[in-house]
Amino acid sequence: KIFPADALGQNYIKSVQPVFPGMNFMPTGGINADIEDITEWLKGGAIAVGLGSSLIKKELTAEQLTEKVKKLLQQLNQN
Repeated sequence: KIFPADALGQNYIKSVQPVFPGMNFMPTGGINADIEDITEWLKGGAIAVGLGSSLIKKELTAEQLTEKVKKLLQQLNQN
């Protein structure tokens, strides 16, 4: 887990992977819950991303949150 990821940037993982061969990285903290940002982190070497406040908004109902997550997963599976 790399936190806060947004302070280090999307290229950080690629920079440290050679020093830690075989280690997996999951950035969290400041990851936007949109396909573009998630894809950039995955291209940068992340195996997953942690989404928090950018995904869960107070104004969202449980159904809306479920639909948002389903949409993100569908988009990721298409890439």
